[in-house]
Amino acid sequence: MQARYYDPEVGRFLSGDLIDPSVGNFFNFTRYGYANNNPIGNIDPSGKDCTKSNGMITCTPTLNGVALTWLPSIPPLPAPQNWPAVMNASSKSHHEYIYDTPIGSKSGESVAKAIAQDPTPNDHDRPATPQGTTNDAAPSSGFRSVLAGLGAMVGAGDDQVKSYTFKDSKGATWTVNVTQDSHTLSSGYVLRGVAQGVAVSYGEGIAAKQNLGRASEYFINDVWVDQNKKNIDEAH
Repeated sequence: MQARYYDPEVGRFLSGDLIDPSVGNFFNFTRYGYANNNPIGNIDPSGKDCTKSNGMITCTPTLNGVALTWLPSIPPLPAPQNWPAVMNASSKSHHEYIYDTPIGSKSGESVAKAIAQDPTPNDHDRPATPQGTTNDAAPSSGFRSVLAGLGAMVGAGDDQVKSYTFKDSKGATWTVNVTQDSHTLSSGYVLRGVAQGVAVSYGEGIAAKQNLGRASEYFINDVWVDQNKKNIDEAH
C-alpha cells in the first residue's frame, strides 16, 4: 500500500507509525517497529487502519486482517465529533462485512454513477457529492424500515449519514456513507462502487448491534444486497 517502507534486514520501518502511542502498550512507543516485534503471531496489514487526525478520517478496507487491495483507500473526509482516533480489529465491537453483486452486461461506470445517485437504502435520499450530502439512510420498505422507525420512536438514534463521492487512482467513482454521531450505528462507514465486474458495498464500524454474527447480517448488514441490485437495475 506504500503507506510505510520496511527494511527487512534491520526489522524496522524507515518512517514512524502514523498512529500515536497509546498509554498501557509500551510497544507503541517504538514507532519504527512492526507487529509489536512479533511478526509470527501478529500482523499489520495496512500500517494505518482507520484513523482520525486533524479532524479528518482516512480508512483502508480490510477483511479478517487482510487489506482488500482491489478496493481503494478512503481519502481524508471530515470526521464526526465522536469518531474514534483509531478503528481496527482490536476496537470494541469492531466489525467488517462485504457484499458484492455481479453487474452483468452493465458498464462499471454506469453502475458507479447509479450508486452515487442513490447511495443509501432510503427512497428519498439525495445524490452523494464530493462535499458530502446529508441523507437519512433508513430503509424505506420491509421489516428493516419498521425496525428503524421503532428505534427512532424510543430515542435510539436516527439514521443520518453524510454521502461522499471521490475518484480512485484509475478515475473510477466511489461513494462513501459516513455515519454521523446521532446515527444508531455510529461510528462506521460503507464504501460503495464497482470493481472487478461487481457492485461492492463494504462496511466497517464499531456499533455493537452490527457485531452479533448472523443476526446482524440478517437484520442490518445485508440490506446492501438489495441496494446493490437496485443500483444495477437503475444503471443505464
